Amino acid sequence: MVLSAIEVPHTAYVAMLAPALAALSGAGLAAFWKTYLEGRSVRVLPAEIAVELVWSAFLYFLYPDFLPWLP
Repeated sequence: MVLSAIEVPHTAYVAMLAPALAALSGAGLAAFWKTYLEGRSVRVLPAEIAVELVWSAFLYFLYPDFLPWLP
């Protein structure tokens, strides 16, 4: 589920899901970092970061009025 790309009826729903999403993101990042340091999948962490940057840029250009303080 991508909460940043859908219309959510109330921000309380996003606020209730934020801790769980943060925990999953942290666990995923820790797993990627461990795999990267062990050398098993050297390209997975940089590829994931690149995909995240592309997704963030896509959302930024799709919703330009969301955070007007961003350059």
